[in-house]
Amino acid sequence: MIGISMAKSKDAVTTHHSKLSSNTDMFWTSAFAAEIPSTGLTAACSVIDAMSRTIPRKTAAFLYKKALSPYIVVFIGGTGTGKSTLFNALIGITASETGVRRPQTRGPVIYCHKKTDIIAGYPFPESDIAVLADEGNGHGSSREGVVTVITHERDEFAPFVFVDTPDLDSREKDHRVQAEDMILLADHVIFVTSQEKYADLIPTETLDRIIRRGTPLDVLFNKTDEHSTKSDIAEVIFPDGPWDEESIFLIPFYVSPTPEAIAAENEFTRFSRKLTGGNGPRSVTPSHHALGHEIIDDIDVLVAACIEDRQAVDEWLSRLERHARDASDRLKREMKYHFDRDIRGFIRGEIRRIYRRYDVFARPRRAVRRLIGLPLRLLGIKEKGPADANDIDIRDLYRKNDIAPVLASCTYFNRKVLEYLSPHDEKTALFHDLRSKTTVLSEKEIRERLDEEQRELVSWLSEIFTELMNGIPRHKEIGIYTTSFLWGLMVISLEVVIGGGLSFFDAALDSVVAPFITDGSVRLFASQEVRRVAAEMNDRYEKALHGIIELQKERYARCMAAHTIPDDFLDTLEKMRTTMEDLL
Repeated sequence: MIGISMAKSKDAVTTHHSKLSSNTDMFWTSAFAAEIPSTGLTAACSVIDAMSRTIPRKTAAFLYKKALSPYIVVFIGGTGTGKSTLFNALIGITASETGVRRPQTRGPVIYCHKKTDIIAGYPFPESDIAVLADEGNGHGSSREGVVTVITHERDEFAPFVFVDTPDLDSREKDHRVQAEDMILLADHVIFVTSQEKYADLIPTETLDRIIRRGTPLDVLFNKTDEHSTKSDIAEVIFPDGPWDEESIFLIPFYVSPTPEAIAAENEFTRFSRKLTGGNGPRSVTPSHHALGHEIIDDIDVLVAACIEDRQAVDEWLSRLERHARDASDRLKREMKYHFDRDIRGFIRGEIRRIYRRYDVFARPRRAVRRLIGLPLRLLGIKEKGPADANDIDIRDLYRKNDIAPVLASCTYFNRKVLEYLSPHDEKTALFHDLRSKTTVLSEKEIRERLDEEQRELVSWLSEIFTELMNGIPRHKEIGIYTTSFLWGLMVISLEVVIGGGLSFFDAALDSVVAPFITDGSVRLFASQEVRRVAAEMNDRYEKALHGIIELQKERYARCMAAHTIPDDFLDTLEKMRTTMEDLL
């Protein structure tokens, strides 16, 4: 805990760096220690962003207020409304700087009794605090970004803490944030406005939040003329009603306003007595209760927004899967021609070459073929080689494989993702991450992945061929011979049945036909092997192509995961809600 250091002269200022008390050193702060991710896909994301900033600050303010007994009165208003002048008039000294320069109040000015430990557990740790003693007027000028605390020993003000805030409509964001922070601490708000300012949007929006919260409110309408009426003012400030006439005070216009002149004015005197006269602060429900209930409502809103965002993520992932499947199918169709023309043909030729060793009549058949082809050769007609001759290396097939269809399908997939799945807001992190070089596969990465997949396919196919070269299964070998025998037996049987016997000519013809029967038998079994190997090869080939699209899909999914609210965050919010209810 940091105590208050009392300066002995107006020039001596002690600056403290505030820190949260141990009361707030709990999961309130740890739950929001890191930025809560959001996707930017729905309107819920703006709610998540806003609540992740406001809930921690409101909670810190709640815990601070819960431990602090004085009644905090906060002056708020727009630029040039005379807020600081009225503040000084109330407390009777020039604590807050006034003048024509805008803005005059560059940081909160707090006026409190020296026994009030305003610094202990101060809930906004980014602020420095300067403590001054109440020794004369004029030394309380605000300092940029610093909370100035002026202490006193006046018993009539002992129950109070008076706060002057920076302008609500200041161009400086830090000024507006500090003013909003002070409002969170307020037990009572004094809204200062004037003829030229009372309909301005920013102060009016702030006023609406204060009214909804239920914080006691008085309105000081400054610089009025004889035509100003409370009802006219109330119609603008309290458009939804109801409004209390006793809470609106009309302060007349002064050419050169001074705190002393305003303090002596009847309407201001009535305001001062209402606020501080009699037995101190009015008996009201402590403001931390209202703030606590507001925090509970905010947590409920945040939970609903998180659930909506998670549902959007689930739908996003489903659509990502559909686009990936579409791109994968597109790639398979593009590459099917290459597989059927080159790879399947290579497998057919290689397997038939291996199976040919089991063709016992291969040599006689070649002799018959040469004999039959002799007249053609004499006529100069060359005979084509065997259709299944295979002089191509499988690695050559892949080396000449065109990568263009793969690149085109990846580009197609990426375009679909950016067109249909990217947030429209270019400011969101997900928008940029989906387009990051670390997310989108480069051509080099695609080539390397395709080469790796192809090496695995070549290795697997080489193992299949090596295994077949070492010998086909015994039952297949027997099947080839048995099929050849049965086909030959069938031919002889047909000749006996149809021709009434087996002539010498039939026997000669059979000797020519027989070698081709064994060739048909070998081709039959080879075709079965081709279908088996080609089918498995096709599955592996499609899986390899799909793997490239799948890799890109996984990168997009990881990108989304980095912007998805963690599973345990909703549990943490529920615990926070329960704890807040217990504190109330």
